Amino acid sequence: MKRFLLCVALSTSAIAHAQVISQRSIEVAGNTGFIERQVKVPDFTGKEVVVTQILKPNADGSLTYIHRLQPRETQEFDRSFCTLQGATLKSEGETILGSETLAGVFCESHGDKSPKAGIRANGVWLQPIAPQEDGAESSNLGTDLAGQLVVLQAYAPKNFAVPVKQNYLYHGRAQAITNTAGMAVSQLQIGDGCRIGKQDWIGANTSANLDAEILCYANRGPAINTAMTTCLLGRCATDTGVVTIF
Repeated sequence: MKRFLLCVALSTSAIAHAQVISQRSIEVAGNTGFIERQVKVPDFTGKEVVVTQILKPNADGSLTYIHRLQPRETQEFDRSFCTLQGATLKSEGETILGSETLAGVFCESHGDKSPKAGIRANGVWLQPIAPQEDGAESSNLGTDLAGQLVVLQAYAPKNFAVPVKQNYLYHGRAQAITNTAGMAVSQLQIGDGCRIGKQDWIGANTSANLDAEILCYANRGPAINTAMTTCLLGRCATDTGVVTIF
């Protein structure tokens, strides 16, 4: 155990402190109430980059992020998180970021890709300190009275130990199988203020994996709670876990 913790500390020691380096109020298409901020964050490979974001603050402290409003370089930054995993960026509609969230995306992939929920540091997947548990499932294996078939699974990052005051890329996953189209609502929550949520239309006869990537700063210990939730057609699956901060 001590040897593992030492390896984690060495592998994450070079991670830069993600931060907002500038912020100003702007108008977007004549509409006030938007902000433009520059954030220094690590990308999917761990390389430090500066990204410009256009955001709409909400009354509860969260931020609305619309992909099509972002500068071209920021759109490419978002897309790279997904393409490097063989997935496609979910760029339509609005994404909601928590008050402490500096970057995050939703990706979609298809096929029998194995579920992956974990944490990346310096572009490398960390190893859990205990075996990963199965995710949470909400399903009806046969069609209901309305002829709907819905199978949902959710996987939250859990059973990791990471040093305090570092940035980590948390990865949650949801899987959906359905014969009926509907609006899917998914969210990855890390601690109190770091989260990403999205509503997105899922077509009929779909089998898809939805991956949530979110950059969060481990600013205090001894542990933080994690949760991945996905809902479709009145059914939900939520998986929870804990990450130890030392």
